[in-house]
Amino acid sequence: MKTYRFLAFDCGTTSGRAILGTFADGTFRMEEVYRFPNQTLEIGGKYYWNVYGIYEHFLKCLTELGKRHIPLDSIGINTWGCDFGCIGHDGTLLCLPRAYCDPYTEGIPEKLFQKVSREQLYALTGIQVINHNSIFQMFAQAEEGSVAYRHAKRILFMPDLLAYMLTRGKVCETTIASTSGLMNPKTQQFVPSLMAAVGLTEDHIPDRVQPGEVVGRLRFNIAKETGLGEVPVVAVAGHDTASAVVAVPAENERFAYLISGTQSLIGIEVNEPIITEQSARLNFFNESGIEGTTRFQKGLKDMSVERCKEVLAMLQEFAPFKIEKLQVIGDGSTNDQLNQRIAEAIGMPVVAGPTEATVIGNLMVQAKAAGLVQDRWEMRKMVGETVQIKTYYPDT
Repeated sequence: MKTYRFLAFDCGTTSGRAILGTFADGTFRMEEVYRFPNQTLEIGGKYYWNVYGIYEHFLKCLTELGKRHIPLDSIGINTWGCDFGCIGHDGTLLCLPRAYCDPYTEGIPEKLFQKVSREQLYALTGIQVINHNSIFQMFAQAEEGSVAYRHAKRILFMPDLLAYMLTRGKVCETTIASTSGLMNPKTQQFVPSLMAAVGLTEDHIPDRVQPGEVVGRLRFNIAKETGLGEVPVVAVAGHDTASAVVAVPAENERFAYLISGTQSLIGIEVNEPIITEQSARLNFFNESGIEGTTRFQKGLKDMSVERCKEVLAMLQEFAPFKIEKLQVIGDGSTNDQLNQRIAEAIGMPVVAGPTEATVIGNLMVQAKAAGLVQDRWEMRKMVGETVQIKTYYPDT
């Protein structure tokens, strides 16, 4: 049986890494092959992402793999959400992407609500209002007269932008697009009235692609200089949270997930977005998952046992199925004491792991693109059989 090797670039706001996933005989193993720092650049009082620096680190990693004679079957990239780059008519990146932490969006939601009300925005997109959502960044750039924004022919979100720099393929992957505050989660199309409100048309957004579709192949000069050849770059679930949920080792839909870490959120995976007055009032939001699913979720500023129990009860009111277990993924999944306390509080099993959910989800979508698994349930079965998982039960 052939051995497949996939490379996952996992880019965070302070650091990035490259993980090599080797798949054979229905299982996989992972090896960190490269790590690099990432930070914002402050230039003239504005904050940007140094995507050229990230790109250089990508090339160094690929060159190192070439020197080690490690063949790759594909490459996938996931990042944080909301930020984007402006591409000119000649294909040039017109400016470094602004960083979501830039305070230039302060007060912008209220200005946009003069054109589109808060209630209407939620009804159209199902997304919570956060200053750094793409829609508010775009409105802010239009307001300040950004030359790059005004002359952009295409808008590319961060994982798509990095894939473009490697391949020259322009796509808009659905999970990252769903963080923008511009996309209708039911149709996965951008809302014309919202696009007009920020000075764009649908022509500014490339064709939507689903996780698992090929963006393109490494550009000829990269393929030659690294010695890897024209490796396909696959659009994985580009939003890091979407990638993480891919790796939940669940057997069926009857679960809630808790991404536990520096920033925690809790949610369910459903077939249709949930957009109601109650979901808006309780600040739940909808983001796209793989295979046409929706992640209906809520951020947890206070990651306490009682808060987790409270939000899980809210989720059960919305869920079209009975929630039977809580799947905890991310760094917090290793906290034995907390996981046991949560199990006691919610009265159902807590299944903890994997900690490396985002990277595993990235690799799993590449495995699906290569035909090694058929759907997310086969992905999750492989994760459950390969990665160490621990279950905590409430006392009975």
